[in-house]
Amino acid sequence: MANTKRIAVWTVSVVAGAIVLLIGREIYLAATATPSVTVDYSTFVNGRVREANAGFAQSRAKSQAMADESRPVSYARFVDLLNAIADADSAAAKRAFPDEKTPGVEYSLLFTSGSESDAAQRELAKQCMADNVASGRVGDLAELPGLVGVSREIPAGVALVAVLLPELQPARQAARLLNARFVLAIREGREDEAIAALEQIVALGTILTHQATLIDRLVGIAIHSLALSSIRDEFAAGRIDAELAARMLPILQRCDQRPATTMQLETEYNNTMDIVQRTHTAGGRFIPEAYNKIVGASGYGAPSSALAAFLPRREESERRIKELYAKVFDQAKLPRATRDFGTIERSIVDGSKGFDISRGVMPAFGNYFSSEDQFLTTLHGVQILLALEMHRAKTGVYPQSLSELTPSIFAALPADVIAKDQQFRYKLRPQGVTAGRPFLLYSIGNDQTDNDAKEHATLDITALTSSSSSAGYDFVVNRKSPEETAAAPK
Repeated sequence: MANTKRIAVWTVSVVAGAIVLLIGREIYLAATATPSVTVDYSTFVNGRVREANAGFAQSRAKSQAMADESRPVSYARFVDLLNAIADADSAAAKRAFPDEKTPGVEYSLLFTSGSESDAAQRELAKQCMADNVASGRVGDLAELPGLVGVSREIPAGVALVAVLLPELQPARQAARLLNARFVLAIREGREDEAIAALEQIVALGTILTHQATLIDRLVGIAIHSLALSSIRDEFAAGRIDAELAARMLPILQRCDQRPATTMQLETEYNNTMDIVQRTHTAGGRFIPEAYNKIVGASGYGAPSSALAAFLPRREESERRIKELYAKVFDQAKLPRATRDFGTIERSIVDGSKGFDISRGVMPAFGNYFSSEDQFLTTLHGVQILLALEMHRAKTGVYPQSLSELTPSIFAALPADVIAKDQQFRYKLRPQGVTAGRPFLLYSIGNDQTDNDAKEHATLDITALTSSSSSAGYDFVVNRKSPEETAAAPK
């Protein structure tokens, strides 16, 4: 009996000792864990971007701003142009509205009605526009078309996720200024200035869509979309004639010269793999503290370091990420109507067991591709809109069908990328309709149903989204004229 008791005590002691040793070992490993960074992913990203931009730059001999060859042709010059305007506008806004936390200059008030409360902001916009013109900052933006093709170099050895993109907000501000100049020039009959401003807006967006990251591309899309919205408004008001349309069309067609989405997806993949190596030891052990430092702001933090031994190792995380991105790349090759990023995103969240690093680092692919598809459908619709005006000026009438625009204007009709059949719908309205549009050009939208050009009451782009509210609506490219809007029932 005594022997049995001694054996039991000895066994408990051994087990307890082993547990203490294991805990001590885990504490030691957690305290001394060091990331093992073996791959410089910036090399892959920079090479891919240079490859995408190679040969893309427009002939600088045709760019008036590039006539002075002493001016630098670089991404740094691009950033300097943007910051010059953004810094001046920011300083002016702070002087005008010192009590506001983040005051800005709202250039859209130069061509929209606004309200009485906007009077001070409108005056600020006028002052800033005048100052940017007088100082030469606006004139310097004529360099933008000659800078298409420059690329941002990510420094070697830097964590991709830590690369800041400070030029994106200044790019938005420059786009707003240029868009205001574009609209005002159209309304005041200064067509050459309108065309120059449109060239610069398109160049600005194009430079960004040719950079490495998804956010670059999304901001570039937003800048291009700003110009498209203005064109739709000015067309509806009858301010874009056939001559101006013919000058705009080739500029907008250059928006189609964009790298395949796989370029930015490759950057996201490299970024994800870079995070993996920066959050694991050479032996593959996960380091929660390193992960939280890099990704913690996303809201998906890692468990306590005490559980590190039970979390997926590097090999498992890399395997899962490779599998997920393989599915993403496959989906990216498919047309919108058959694509299903929602399944991939759900699998990231629902298919994981316990903590999974991919949940915190994978971007929202569905949102990104939805924005891309909405933009391309709008872009192609506006291209057709301009072509219709050109056809009317040449023949005296709008065509009976869109097929009449080929091959005289288009080699092939621009595609509605959201519709399964890739075709826009076009209907001539009955003769005698005077307070309205002579035709309707529209996309059947996400519900894949021709709703006879029924427009959403407040936001026309709704029809192109994947939300449930898109059902029952079409996206009409040519907006209602002011007369038609005024005549509509309230």
